[in-house]
Amino acid sequence: MPDSPGDQEGRRGFFGSLWRVAALIGLGAVGGTLFARARQGLKDQTCTFESGCGGCDRLADCGLPQAMSARQVLGRK
Repeated sequence: MPDSPGDQEGRRGFFGSLWRVAALIGLGAVGGTLFARARQGLKDQTCTFESGCGGCDRLADCGLPQAMSARQVLGRK
């Protein structure tokens, strides 16, 4: 027995909504993971270079306030 056209649109709408919800959940999970990694990375940073930021090899990736200031002074952004 064939389905009526109203049933077809109802199923399409249901599956379309299902895909949208799944995509939003996936984007939320990816965003949450990236946010958690960024916060963990900043919390774990400690300065190990005793002579100042100018000669440090981690200066480009460092998130500490001293390194941010040093990058501005040295012209590296």
